[in-house]
Amino acid sequence: MFKRQLMLFYGVCKMFSSSVLRALLLLHRLGVEYWTKADELLKVRSPMRVTAIYNVSGSGKTRLNLEALTRQIGILFVAKSDGNFTSDDFDTAMEHMQKHLPNLDNLPVGAQRKDEAENNQTSVERHLHALLLSRLLVLEYMLQLAPHGVLNPKDWMYLQLFPRHFSGTDFFRELWRTLRSVDLDDLENWLVEIWRKIRRIVMQPELPVFVDEAQACLNSMLDRFLSPSDPNITRPFLSALTHVFAKHIPFTRLFLSGTGLSLTHAHNILSSFTFKETAKLDVYVDLGAFDTAEKFMSFWDRYLPTLDQQPCFQWLRGRHRMLSTYIERVYQRPEPQAILEEMIDEVTTSKAHKKDSIYSALQQIAEGKRHAFPQGENVMEIIQRIVAHFVFTGEGAPLVDEDEFRLIDVGFARLRRSVKLKEAIVDEPLAILAGLKWIEEQTPGGLLKFMERRMTDVAVSAGAQGTVWELCCAYAFDKHFDGRTRFRDLSLVSNMKKFPPWGDEPVRVGRCYRENDIIKIADDQMPSSAPLCSRSPSHTKGGFQQWLKNPNHVKFYLPDVYAGPDIAFILVTASGKLIPAFVQVKFRVKIDKADTVKTSVPESFYTNKAGNNDLTELTPIWQSLASDYQRAENGIVRFIVTFPADAKIVPGYREPPSTRSSTPPETVVPVTAANVGALFPEGHAAKVFVIPTHSKHQCLEAAHDEEVDSDRKKGKVRYEIAQDVWFAW
Repeated sequence: MFKRQLMLFYGVCKMFSSSVLRALLLLHRLGVEYWTKADELLKVRSPMRVTAIYNVSGSGKTRLNLEALTRQIGILFVAKSDGNFTSDDFDTAMEHMQKHLPNLDNLPVGAQRKDEAENNQTSVERHLHALLLSRLLVLEYMLQLAPHGVLNPKDWMYLQLFPRHFSGTDFFRELWRTLRSVDLDDLENWLVEIWRKIRRIVMQPELPVFVDEAQACLNSMLDRFLSPSDPNITRPFLSALTHVFAKHIPFTRLFLSGTGLSLTHAHNILSSFTFKETAKLDVYVDLGAFDTAEKFMSFWDRYLPTLDQQPCFQWLRGRHRMLSTYIERVYQRPEPQAILEEMIDEVTTSKAHKKDSIYSALQQIAEGKRHAFPQGENVMEIIQRIVAHFVFTGEGAPLVDEDEFRLIDVGFARLRRSVKLKEAIVDEPLAILAGLKWIEEQTPGGLLKFMERRMTDVAVSAGAQGTVWELCCAYAFDKHFDGRTRFRDLSLVSNMKKFPPWGDEPVRVGRCYRENDIIKIADDQMPSSAPLCSRSPSHTKGGFQQWLKNPNHVKFYLPDVYAGPDIAFILVTASGKLIPAFVQVKFRVKIDKADTVKTSVPESFYTNKAGNNDLTELTPIWQSLASDYQRAENGIVRFIVTFPADAKIVPGYREPPSTRSSTPPETVVPVTAANVGALFPEGHAAKVFVIPTHSKHQCLEAAHDEEVDSDRKKGKVRYEIAQDVWFAW
């Protein structure tokens, strides 16, 4: 039934996003991932049985919730359904309680206020028990229908996501409306009894309950419930919600997830007398934006010197992601002024304060004003420059103009002020992705054309220039090896004198994955626009290892700046031979043979500045490559990309070093001025030569002879052209 009916048509795909593409990515391959953070999430244990999942908008919190629900039978509530295809029973219940529960702030402190507060709490308990019971009644019915009582958690999750798609009506909401008038004691007994039956079938000790868009609970019924520790303080619906699940429904584990769910706000609510004063909120961070709760709190301390200034959080809600969210909304619906007004309503406490930085910044975005910046840039151009700097260097872009600093601080990036330099640290996933998406869609020719155009606008070091070429190389090799042309006929290898035995076969780039410790090649091909992995130092340890093990990794991997190879991928011949390919990008005049060895020698992988290895499992990795790819028969291919600073290869390097004396045959392809046109589009060289550098210490390396040293003192660098084409096979 599920497989026949789960056709994700357009309306369904829009349920979590205005972008159909993002929605498809959200639901794609649910429950079939080789590794997922959902496994870690479900292992979180806390006496409170309450876990908060926090991150920025678009970072994957909902995807994480759904992935977890494919692992275990659980419940999914959405506190803000917004008319999509999921059940709106939870937010309908919230609206009902908001309308009928009395406001405690209108009552004087005393017996009447206390009685009304108890009645409100009892009403919330009854509605929440009814909501949970309605789900469990349907679940019990589905288990009775399932063959041998075995129900796939993924199917149950889909039923909760699209109840209208199956029956044409929201039967969860209708069940709640029927059950909400039942006495609370009867609901509690019924709930315990039905869970006892379900538990024997699903063999789970507890029931995970996910509340997505939980930020709606922070702003709902703010004055309906009293604090258990202080009767003079009222608390929002979130406090009552967690109290009911933690104290009155012992077989559940509550997961709260929402973009506007401030950790500080939630912590202040939950760390009340309800859980004793010493209790701490259990925190799970997805996608690594903040590793610990302490880092998150430290970040908020930049804006809030004291954590009890709750009104500030109303203003800060969404502030960190303001600009990137605006970009995505304008792209989806080109009505900048209307979207501006909508966002002002969402994130400001009062529209009357039109001089607030948020309003003025968004106004400049909508109107495209340029007069605020000396260089005549509008905010979109500043975003392009920051994103370009991040892509080229992996570092935050320095902002020296105070107007730029103020504007970007509004929502696009987290800024760090220093005495000597104002620095924009762009480390928020949504900000980078939104900027790149906007650039990719709005720039003729896509991201690479944008990069070529912006290369001269970003002051980068010589090492960063190499990073640019590595990124270009990844796209270039992916396009070059298309599976239709013989290896010996490729223009990239036109300067070779000798070819490997499979040179008469067409070759393509293969997407590999690991299954039962055996590396295989997937039949389907990833698109050429597949994203690349990061060059950040966090990939130093285990990077290449994870590249081999991850079943859904991209074709190319760019490791740490001190390691080699710069890019690794697999070539597949027409007859099915698998050949590891390694690319070393050397933006230098002279290539040191010690550096080139790192390209394919496992003992040299991932060494730091001191030459020490950071990995302990290098040998097993190389043994795996040798066996899985039949390396002794097929050999490997090594590309040394030296353009535009062409390299003169040392003749003595024709003999392999001793560390590689026992290795099988190897094909080395130098990419110089003679064949670089096969990889890079025309005009790249001119762009690179005029890229500014920060200091003389970052100039390109030149051959160490007296003539060149003299030229260097005069501010010139002489580039040597390789006269001999060398290879080793």
